[in-house]
Amino acid sequence: MTKRRRWILLPLAALAAILIVLAILFDWNWFKGPLESVASAALGRDVEIAGDLEVDLAVAPTITLEQVRIANAEWGSRPNMLAIPRLAFALDLGQLLRGAIALPFLRVQEPDLLLETNRQGEANWQFGPPDQKPGAPPLPIIEDLQIADATVRYHEPGRPEDLVARLEAVNGALTSSGVQVDAGGTLNEEPLSLHLASAPVAQPEA
Repeated sequence: MTKRRRWILLPLAALAAILIVLAILFDWNWFKGPLESVASAALGRDVEIAGDLEVDLAVAPTITLEQVRIANAEWGSRPNMLAIPRLAFALDLGQLLRGAIALPFLRVQEPDLLLETNRQGEANWQFGPPDQKPGAPPLPIIEDLQIADATVRYHEPGRPEDLVARLEAVNGALTSSGVQVDAGGTLNEEPLSLHLASAPVAQPEA
């Protein structure tokens, strides 16, 4: 190796080492506040990340969030509509630069979801101000979806008992080819097996 080439490579190696050390020592929890603010503004509900936020840098970075909570409607029967102890997903940066959200995988552990309505017919899954015209947000592409040990409860005033689904495993995908979801568990302690397949999903234009 020539002396000139060595003098070029040494600074580059030192810079790479510094970047690696910074990536190891960097505390991604600094981004929890801004992320909570953006999510809360988008939903019109308080979103909290009570646990850690971790990022594994790669071509498709993996983001892990712990103790994620989405507040219930003000009139709801409990404080949180959704609580997730842990979720992780990979983010396709190439698609993001084109204005689309694509997740190579999404893993969700033990989510606890409450769906409910009140006597005025309002539903807690209707986000935003009451006078805002409801509309479905654009859905991301999820190439590989896995949900473990989910609890979904549906509560309606006047109904003698809630509907409670406990899903041991949910596997599927949401792509331009459509939605494919398989789930197994119980509904009010009775065996439950679900298979959902839909037509191709229209993706928002970039």
